[in-house]
Amino acid sequence: MEIVGGLFTAAASAGSAVASGVSSLGGFLAGSGVLTGLQGVTGLLSIAAKNRASQEQKQANFDKAAEAEIDAQAEGVAGQARAVQLRKGLIDAMAERDVAAASGGLDLGFGSPVQAREDASNDAERALSLDALETSGRQQRLRTRSASYIRAGRAARAGGLLESLATGLGTLTDIGARGVVPGARTSVRTT
Repeated sequence: MEIVGGLFTAAASAGSAVASGVSSLGGFLAGSGVLTGLQGVTGLLSIAAKNRASQEQKQANFDKAAEAEIDAQAEGVAGQARAVQLRKGLIDAMAERDVAAASGGLDLGFGSPVQAREDASNDAERALSLDALETSGRQQRLRTRSASYIRAGRAARAGGLLESLATGLGTLTDIGARGVVPGARTSVRTT
């Protein structure tokens, strides 16, 4: 029994010594500014991460804006290609009508062949005009989308900078609340 009692006494005093050591270590770390330094480092890392994330978001939006602008230009080129095809179709249709009319013995200088040419030309002009309006509308929508992406990218960057500033100020406030400010001088009064 005495052996068991001795073991409990030894364990209790060992536990007390460990608790005292941990308490002293915690006091040393808090008093020495190590925790404050770690807090400052983590604050800086947090600021850097937020800046990086906002920069990446800005770049992603700028990339989308560039894609939308390229799509707008491609739409313009596609519209020009459709216009060329419509004009070519008009020329081919007129040529076929002229050949058919000439082979039927009609005079191409007046009457029905002239009216048919005018009607075909007017129809082609209307189709060209409508296609040009649609192309312009699609290009404008794409350019508006591009501008929206640019605004979103700038807003993401500005938001990230503000968030970083708030994090930095919060970290400084927390460090100041600890009473340990790097570079601050403390004076000790002796009476």
